[in-house]
Amino acid sequence: MKKFLLILILLPAQLFAQVVTNVRQKQDGDNICIYYDLSEEAYISLLYSVDGGRTFLPIYNYLLGAGRNSAGVNKKLTWQVLKQFETFKHDDVRFKVFAAPITPVTEANTKKSESQVKKSGIKYSMFNPPPTQHNFYLLADFAWSPAPQYSGGFMLGTVRTWGWYMKLHLSFTKSYWPETSRSSSELGLVQDYSSKEMRIPAYTGKDHRFSMVMSAGFVARLVIPIYAYAGIGYGSRQLYWEAAATNGNYYVQMANHSYRGVAIDAGLMYDIWYIRLKTGVTTINFKYIEYDFGIGYVF
Repeated sequence: MKKFLLILILLPAQLFAQVVTNVRQKQDGDNICIYYDLSEEAYISLLYSVDGGRTFLPIYNYLLGAGRNSAGVNKKLTWQVLKQFETFKHDDVRFKVFAAPITPVTEANTKKSESQVKKSGIKYSMFNPPPTQHNFYLLADFAWSPAPQYSGGFMLGTVRTWGWYMKLHLSFTKSYWPETSRSSSELGLVQDYSSKEMRIPAYTGKDHRFSMVMSAGFVARLVIPIYAYAGIGYGSRQLYWEAAATNGNYYVQMANHSYRGVAIDAGLMYDIWYIRLKTGVTTINFKYIEYDFGIGYVF
């Protein structure tokens, strides 16, 4: 489906000692072209606002013509906006052309000029991070259940406006299933092999716990920098109690605390620069619940 671009652009000039003048714009297909005159050599950057100029954000990627520029007229910046965003529909978009002065002539000054852009009145904080230009992320995940149960794993995916994710959690145990085990009734009763009667075993007080969740789903950007995710997959949570016997101890699977089946998870992600935080919840058959926490990097 063809992407649709609808914007209203206003261009208040952002000047460095009147270096940048005669700023104007033109929409060229899926791109936004900014034209300007430059009276002396400078590092050129472009900032944009979608809230009428209250806050401006820098454009780092998909921007052609930025960086070190010599003096001249009809200089051009091309923002490939629909490569960065799936849609870009706003009522009051504004731009600032920012010119940083040339200090000692080295390529390292490019990084310094980007630093000047970041300090040019844009107030970043954990509540107002810069926009994420890249979209692949990898998180280290940790989960806790009131059972209690602890597990960990990873979550990876991609997202801009929409995206996807995959997640794997495993419990922190040395082995996943006991070598010998038997199943109990809902009341914890086990059938005696000799008498065939249901009885309560001599439990030792030791237990063995295992959990696993594999899921995948969709991610949607709510507002920059908050994302929501929801998915479905397979989950298993098993609880075994150790029971004493004359011919050796064995484990009993507690039927009323063991579940296998559909796993559903949902939660939110929040970006702080290129660090992504995640919190969410996972349930197996709506009987077992885990609270998820994650932290990772957006590439």
